[in-house]
Amino acid sequence: MIGICKISGDSMLPDYKDGDYVVYLSALFGANYSIGQCVVVQHADYGLIIKRIAKVREHHNYGLKSESGNGLNEQQLGVVHRGQIKGRVIWHIQARNPATKTTQN
Repeated sequence: MIGICKISGDSMLPDYKDGDYVVYLSALFGANYSIGQCVVVQHADYGLIIKRIAKVREHHNYGLKSESGNGLNEQQLGVVHRGQIKGRVIWHIQARNPATKTTQN
């Protein structure tokens, strides 16, 4: 299954910025994830978040990280189980920059 999620905040800069969208592919049949993959997670404390896999742990558990220093770190996020991961990001849609709008006369 495919889903879409809007980025809110700057914890994933420079790769993803506030207002961007990501399209993600839901895990099918217990897929495993690799270090460096960007995933959408339903976190028990923080809700729906987008983070990068930092560590692969035993029993289908993962450590996550933000890209910038402004986001949650691996200790704050705690261990995330594969079942909390909604899917892997497969496409990035950048937000339109208001400064680049063109006007027609």
